[in-house]
Amino acid sequence: MNAISLRTSLCLAIAAAAAGAAAAQEPANSSTARLMEEIVVNARGVEEGLQDAPIAVSAFTGETLDYRGVDSLDQIERFVPSLTLQNNPSFGGASNSAAIYLRGVGQKEFLPTTEPGVGLYVDGVYVARSVGAILDIIDIERLEVLRGPQGTLFGRNTIGGAISIATRKPEPGGEFGGSLSAAAGTDSLLHLRGTVHIPVSDSFAIRGSLASMTQDGYVERADGIDLGDDDTFTGRVSFAFQPNDSFSALVTADMTRDRENGPALELIGIDFTDLSQLQGVVLAPPPPMAFIHNVTTAALGPGQPCAATDPAGNGVTSNPASANCYDARYIGADGKDEGTAPAYSETDVFGLSATLDFNLSDTLAIKSITAYRELDSDFARDGDHSPHRISQFEDTLDQEQFTQELQLIGTHDRLDWILGAYYFSEDGNNVNTLDFTVS
Repeated sequence: MNAISLRTSLCLAIAAAAAGAAAAQEPANSSTARLMEEIVVNARGVEEGLQDAPIAVSAFTGETLDYRGVDSLDQIERFVPSLTLQNNPSFGGASNSAAIYLRGVGQKEFLPTTEPGVGLYVDGVYVARSVGAILDIIDIERLEVLRGPQGTLFGRNTIGGAISIATRKPEPGGEFGGSLSAAAGTDSLLHLRGTVHIPVSDSFAIRGSLASMTQDGYVERADGIDLGDDDTFTGRVSFAFQPNDSFSALVTADMTRDRENGPALELIGIDFTDLSQLQGVVLAPPPPMAFIHNVTTAALGPGQPCAATDPAGNGVTSNPASANCYDARYIGADGKDEGTAPAYSETDVFGLSATLDFNLSDTLAIKSITAYRELDSDFARDGDHSPHRISQFEDTLDQEQFTQELQLIGTHDRLDWILGAYYFSEDGNNVNTLDFTVS
């Protein structure tokens, strides 16, 4: 099997570890007194304090995420219990594919024929595919990680749990404002972010956010391509309309454009353990990685094989005299990769949603969430990290989804209840080209 390392770049920044999930503020007139902000969560479909929610949930405000230096979804793994969130699953090539596990339950395959074990939601809209799901964290109001099965309120594919992101909304009648931020780091890293809030009237407001993330690659391939680069542009605009206390509407459009050379991977070793099964005559089915290591050339091809048996009948792992062998000669120095097959990751994501709230009375309300999302992605990687055509992958993935959710929300004395209906339709197409040549 191939042993591959994943390296991350370093960013020059000043940060401090937050003491808890809620942000703490220190008054200027006291060095010891602290005010703890209460986090309001929506884990059960109703707003309530984090301490009052009878569910295993980790919640963070947008200010807390900014304080911790979080700018993409995969970074929350550092401080969320029981969460494993891997960017770049093993047999993919996309730089923004999310493999999410909660309490050991999840899925790392990106194919449209597989479903995740942890649901991802943005403003109540389900994100069905893992490719493009390493979301950029910009202008966020709240992020919640719910551990354990959440099928009652969140529906499909939440047996491990759910991650729910709430973005900041426009506020009709609010104040005009905005923000700008920039960060620079090694390998020409440059992150630019901007937000603006425009209260057009007492009943209508607009909020927009843009971000650009660029960075040079830091793993150099033999053909001159630098892996691990970043060229991402993302934006979101929301329109809020609230003519009275009985009705409100929120329409949001978002987009993300990624153009990269692929993830920063290096070959750090090759496991030849399976070759011990090669004893002159194959007495059992070939070991799992036999074809990758070119074991079969000992029997199928003339000339100098890559792996065969010595006079004692023991399997040998390499033949340095053969130029066709896949062995330790392709383990590069730190920051080097010997691959020459195509390596790229190009992803475009677009989403449009409309949320309507009708307050029928003080105790009864109706909510409608209608959404459309589409994904177009092309990505490839050299799985063997050598000049040979041994293990190479190329994918084209297109997907469209439409969702409609209706909620009837009511309260009566000490009883809060929700009655809902959910519709989901998805069309997807994945063309996978796998070059597994035995050479």
